[in-house]
Amino acid sequence: MLNDLLTQYRAEKDRQDDLNAQLADSRAKADGLERRIMDAMKNAGLDSDGSKVSHDGLTVTLRHKFRASYDPAKWSAIVRWAIDTNNEHIIQRRLSDRPVLELLDNGEQFPDGLTVSTYEDLDFRRS
Repeated sequence: MLNDLLTQYRAEKDRQDDLNAQLADSRAKADGLERRIMDAMKNAGLDSDGSKVSHDGLTVTLRHKFRASYDPAKWSAIVRWAIDTNNEHIIQRRLSDRPVLELLDNGEQFPDGLTVSTYEDLDFRRS
């Protein structure tokens, strides 16, 4: 029974790999087409925010969006600024497991509220 489950699991993982490869290829093609569409729209003078083009049941709208970025060398100062100005909401609260586990392995004392818990996962390797 266990061997049958492992055989089925491997087949499903192989299928997922194939699908993921197809999806990655499709995303790369769509990204390239998106860049070409934006270039064509700009060349046609349709470069203002909200410009639309429709064809064959598809409408695309050019949007000017913003993305925050930071200088990694100044990350500590940015976090301190966020705390000092009550803007902590701009910082994502997520820990990196591997470095935390390394600190634990090195005997580092964690502050109150920082804990490590276990969970079950299944690793696999094809041979």
